[in-house]
Amino acid sequence: MIFRIKFPAAVICVLLASGSYIAEALDEQMTFVPWTGGNWKSEWPGVGQRTYFYQWSTNLVTWQYAPFMAFGTGGHEYFMAASPAKLFVRLHRVDDPSVTTLLQAQNADLDGDGLRGCLKNRRFLNFNLY
Repeated sequence: MIFRIKFPAAVICVLLASGSYIAEALDEQMTFVPWTGGNWKSEWPGVGQRTYFYQWSTNLVTWQYAPFMAFGTGGHEYFMAASPAKLFVRLHRVDDPSVTTLLQAQNADLDGDGLRGCLKNRRFLNFNLY
């Protein structure tokens, strides 16, 4: 049996071991679906000309970029492992009218830190996402 849980996507706490969920903020609704092998599938609807960076944390202080970017309208999804036992995820959203495709988003420095979007997603080396 598959069940879906809907949450606002800005900050989502998923306590995977206990099955508890906490959410806050308003934007697009992120849905979590239990997947095979104890993993999770998260999905959300996209908004036109919006770039999505999937981020995770174990302490709500230090956030890491997952190796994933999404862009624009349509349904987006990302799979994650069910470990560690406590995991926080969020979508970092960037609205830039000059970016009109995923490829442009991947090549743009959307936050002025000197790294293109696709390079942010390669700084995740210490966590096993799905």
